[in-house]
Amino acid sequence: MLHFTKHVIINTNLGKVKGDMVGTKKTFLLFKGIPYAHPPLYSLRWKPPILWRSNYSEEIYDATYYRNRPFEVRDMKRIMRSHINDMFNNFNLSTLTSYFSKNSESEDCLYLNILTSTCERNKLPVLIYLTDTMFNFNNNDDKFLNKDVVDEDILMVTINYRLGIFGFYYHKELDKESKYKTSGNYGIMDIICAINWIKKNIISYGGDPNNITLMGDGSGANIIIYLMSNKENEGLFQKAIINSFSLVYNIRRKSDINVLIGDKLVGQGKNQILRMRKMSDREINEKYKKFVIKNQQIQCQSLFGPIIDCNTIIDEPYFVFREGKQMNIPVLVGKNRCDGDFFYNCGFRGLLRNPNRDEYYKGEGLMAKLKNKYIHIEKNSIIALRKYYDDFLFTMPIFLLMNYHKKLNKVYLYIYTYERCSKDDYLIEGVYGCSSLYFNKCEEHFKIDEIAHNAIVGHYCEFIKADIEMFSSFSLRDNSIWKPYQKNYMMLLGRTSCSKKIDANKYKLLEDRYTGKLDQFGKNRERVIIEKYIKSIFNNIIKNC
Repeated sequence: MLHFTKHVIINTNLGKVKGDMVGTKKTFLLFKGIPYAHPPLYSLRWKPPILWRSNYSEEIYDATYYRNRPFEVRDMKRIMRSHINDMFNNFNLSTLTSYFSKNSESEDCLYLNILTSTCERNKLPVLIYLTDTMFNFNNNDDKFLNKDVVDEDILMVTINYRLGIFGFYYHKELDKESKYKTSGNYGIMDIICAINWIKKNIISYGGDPNNITLMGDGSGANIIIYLMSNKENEGLFQKAIINSFSLVYNIRRKSDINVLIGDKLVGQGKNQILRMRKMSDREINEKYKKFVIKNQQIQCQSLFGPIIDCNTIIDEPYFVFREGKQMNIPVLVGKNRCDGDFFYNCGFRGLLRNPNRDEYYKGEGLMAKLKNKYIHIEKNSIIALRKYYDDFLFTMPIFLLMNYHKKLNKVYLYIYTYERCSKDDYLIEGVYGCSSLYFNKCEEHFKIDEIAHNAIVGHYCEFIKADIEMFSSFSLRDNSIWKPYQKNYMMLLGRTSCSKKIDANKYKLLEDRYTGKLDQFGKNRERVIIEKYIKSIFNNIIKNC
């Protein structure tokens, strides 16, 4: 938690802004709830955001308190209580569920927060941090503004954007009214709008609009990949830090599911969107929860998320990166050693076929070869199955895309890992979220290895500040040199850092399974499997509502 001491008032392009001076040993400047777009209410619902350009109506805009957060359209506390004990063995769940923000919810949520060491026009490098929302919940407060990063003379920004039904709803009536003849992905548009606001105004807060690094965890990492997959975003940011990009958040094709949701909210017939825009945001959210979210079958999945709309998201990132049509920027990208464990225990295991039981893996083709790479699966080893799950959903997508991106620009690849210090400690051994910036804010909840975590945060800072265009390598805090990813070598990060060779053959088999090149089963691409699984669950839910 950042401790308030006194206020500060600065002059910006849009008027005077009052923020907090925070910190104990060192003073930082914190500005909360700054609008970057007009509230997307009623007639502006399910439309691209309108950039905030006008002067503030107040003589001094009060940026000393957080504004509304987006509606959480899933009961995350129920999900955590149901599943997380499988991972952490009697972990005190009250410490985790209390971690979610208690700020009020509203569709009027398009605000950002800034933490900086100075507002002098020093042109500090800017870090925009996209937390893992799973596209359905958010918690932008002090825990996500890392003073250790800002202490390195880096300006840090967090963003609220529309989520769930408000951020990713699509409908044929919305397609007709859009100049692009498509709909959905409004949450992605919000982020683009926020970055444009930052480029125009961040100099007033001490930041350099031409030196922006976009960092994301989980779904935030996927958003960065989607933004990079659209060449029109070239110049929007100059570097990217991508943590735990995953097929768990795979983009989807449009279906009739959203029309069925419209039927449940306002009834069948014409002008569904017009009728839904007359409803309050709270009414929509409550009805949506009543009909869908409270169903126990949902678990960690969601109806709403990014889709291929041929406008904001042009195509599957795999095809874009393969053809070299992505943004040309340097990236630092990686994962935690056991990313898949969290999702395996949260009910996602049904998205992958079990190699030990499925006919899909028999014979002498690709799947038999892949099974032999995880030979312990034949012994019903849960550990081996989890490793396969982790590799397919997390490790393979990262290597797959970065093997293409390294032909275009520099890639710095890592896996974050370390060993438990004591059997009595609830240490998280490189599972999902360990390399997030906010983990050092809740050490009383998760006893993260402070040395290892501080080391990786330091590596992030070195990358953010490094002149990658001039120097291809940069120094780490332990005096080792991080070179761009080449020849199947990557960095293993923890208390110390070292390089490690990748089992390229194994990931080639995983890639071939995903892209469907080697055998007759290849046409059953995992994206199609996942979509069918999700659609079957949701259709069943709609029928039972």
